Amino acid sequence: EAVLAVSKEVIGNADNYTADEDFIFTLAKVDDTTSDTLPADTTVTVKKGNGASFGAISYIAPGTYYYTITETTGSEDDCMTNDTTAKYAKVVVGYNSGKTALVVTSITYGETQHDCDADEAATSLTVYNKYAKTTATIDVTKIMNGANAPDESFTFGIAKAAPSKTDAISGDLSKTIKATQTATCGPITYTEAGEYEYTISETPGTTAGMTYASAKSVTVSVEQDPDTLALTATVNYEANKTAVEITNEYTRPEGE
Repeated sequence: EAVLAVSKEVIGNADNYTADEDFIFTLAKVDDTTSDTLPADTTVTVKKGNGASFGAISYIAPGTYYYTITETTGSEDDCMTNDTTAKYAKVVVGYNSGKTALVVTSITYGETQHDCDADEAATSLTVYNKYAKTTATIDVTKIMNGANAPDESFTFGIAKAAPSKTDAISGDLSKTIKATQTATCGPITYTEAGEYEYTISETPGTTAGMTYASAKSVTVSVEQDPDTLALTATVNYEANKTAVEITNEYTRPEGE
């Protein structure tokens, strides 16, 4: 008898994939005319980071036998690219030294049937699904120019410049801070590579002598690794800055 096994891993932005989903794999013969007998249940169910073994395959004759192992049920998350391509396994069956019984002499795996025949063929099988979902936050700092400015609170909001894009801002869209303080907007979730623009707008107050800031824009660049599909988001602040700076100017009115 031979027992084949498969493991499931998620790569890319794997840490952002938190669903407790089942992945189902199906075992099948490459050649239905061979004399080997598959187990009654030809499926196994695994979760991310785990493996499972199929039931035993029985043999009545020596030979070389090939099988496919295919992910037939994957993640339902739209950010997941499921690997549903059939993988291959090869089992070689021969006689024991006394030629009194059949024994399995090797089990190898590969992306293709030919891979199973290689001198350094894999002795285990892991199927990788690729997850693409990342986040970013945008920091906003209030700068106050001018002496003797009043101790005022300032409220600003963040908005997408292109509402039709797929990025999604979570948390409060409005923040209130005082001079020299920093607020964090987001997280903002991305599921596609691209350039994303946001507008930071301050709500003008009524303090005499205060010039309130105009709206400012900031972009986030999201790039994707071609192999793992992992997304990486970078906030494009102005040079040598670590936040979007919203600057107000205060001139104390004469007579105050």
